[in-house]
Amino acid sequence: MPKQPLTFPTVTRQIADQLQQMIRGGRWLADGKVPPMRKLAGEFNVSAATVQSALQILQDKGIVEMRDRSGVFINRPRYQSAKSTYVGLLTPYLEVDMSEQDRELLRRQMSFSFDADEWSSHINRSFLRTLKSHHLDLMAIPVPLDQGDFAAAATQRIERLGTPLAGAMFTAFDFTRPLVKELDKRDIPWVTINPLTQHSVYNFVAADNLHGGKRVGRCLAAMGLREVLVLCRSMGSFRTDVEKTLGLYQGYMEKDVPVDRIVTRTVKDPLEATGYAQTKAYLAETGGKAPQAIFAISDSLAIGAIRALHEAKFRVPQDVGVIGATGLNLASTSDPALTTLTQPMNEIGHQAGEMLTFMIREGVRRLVGRRVPGPLIFRDSIRIPEEQRREADLEFQQTVEQLRAVAVDAVEATIHLKDTQLTGDPGGDSDNSVESTTER
Repeated sequence: MPKQPLTFPTVTRQIADQLQQMIRGGRWLADGKVPPMRKLAGEFNVSAATVQSALQILQDKGIVEMRDRSGVFINRPRYQSAKSTYVGLLTPYLEVDMSEQDRELLRRQMSFSFDADEWSSHINRSFLRTLKSHHLDLMAIPVPLDQGDFAAAATQRIERLGTPLAGAMFTAFDFTRPLVKELDKRDIPWVTINPLTQHSVYNFVAADNLHGGKRVGRCLAAMGLREVLVLCRSMGSFRTDVEKTLGLYQGYMEKDVPVDRIVTRTVKDPLEATGYAQTKAYLAETGGKAPQAIFAISDSLAIGAIRALHEAKFRVPQDVGVIGATGLNLASTSDPALTTLTQPMNEIGHQAGEMLTFMIREGVRRLVGRRVPGPLIFRDSIRIPEEQRREADLEFQQTVEQLRAVAVDAVEATIHLKDTQLTGDPGGDSDNSVESTTER
């Protein structure tokens, strides 16, 4: 029998395969379409006609859709092969018959407040929109907290649904950590909002608070503001507060400005009344001497601080500059309008949806977590010079590009490793020992 001649893929086929790999790796999922043909032609160093032929191959496979004068759009998979199209949103709630003491402890741990409600609603709506774009459905699963074992209560609710879950999403708290083992046992992919522990590597989306706090610190240091009051919750309990505060200090150190006159006050919750009370207490202890600036880890705390300053006849921003760190709607309507380090709530929800749909589609159960940077929104509560504003904006854009590249590399590496069974506790120290080239 004569030997078959060796065949080699044409340039067009090679480019089609590379484009398919890029699309599968999530390179352009956020945009929903591939770049213009001329740009791709320059990237691959071929003619635009060759790129067009490669895209035609992908269109024949149903991967993209070429639309006249509109561009080339990525088709979303419909998950017919998945065991379900339902994604569970596990939300803890407080039962009415809890003791007041237990209720207060949970309230503080979860930061139940206007901040938390608006924060979570933005994330959940964006998460839902992303799921719908992938033809997946959201199922809200409320889980009571008064039963003492959140994981047991959650799995009981899941088993009573009568339909399997394609995936699950929930916010990370100490009491939600045991839930991931139950989900793994049932082969349900999951994503958390915020990492389960400070050592977590996989399956989370969180705001990049460290770099955000650093941008705030660099701005204040460049302005020569050394006397700063920081309002944050317990550094041992709330990782987001730790990251914002440490970032602030790092920003000062990068500018070679001493941090010995930065005062950190621990608050019990992120509410406006607490910001008001803590600022009044600070003024009383200093004999009525105000700091040069106040950095509060929530917008509500910052607005409370402004109210206390106004009561004490201090002008904002003329006498004291104030910065919040949430990005709530109320920040733009306060008096004066609040400068704030925004938490990118919509993007967090979107990235959580993209991560989970990728895991469902590819059949993987571990994906490197993603950090999402939030911009510093400049308003009237502090006078930041234009030079510092430009520097902060440039640093933000650089961080966006760096973290986007990390996310794309992680997805592409996961595709190559999908046949490797990843094991280990994603919430503990063993999370870092998982053998994978997708380490951050």
